[in-house]
Amino acid sequence: MTAQQAMRMKRRRIQAEQQRKERIELLAGIAALIFILIAFAIAGTMDYQDEQRELAYWESQGIHIVRDW
Repeated sequence: MTAQQAMRMKRRRIQAEQQRKERIELLAGIAALIFILIAFAIAGTMDYQDEQRELAYWESQGIHIVRDW
């Protein structure tokens, strides 16, 4: 094996390792994004339940809340 071939192999190995690291980082980013979306979805559903509970409380007190949106 010549020196040039050895250098080419080394560059290919380094490039393959770099691509592997980039794929791992991409997957970690996607996983983090999915986690954040799930957290916001759960928080949003909890907010809705809290709002419904509050509306029911005010209804039981005889106060009717009307929303125009």
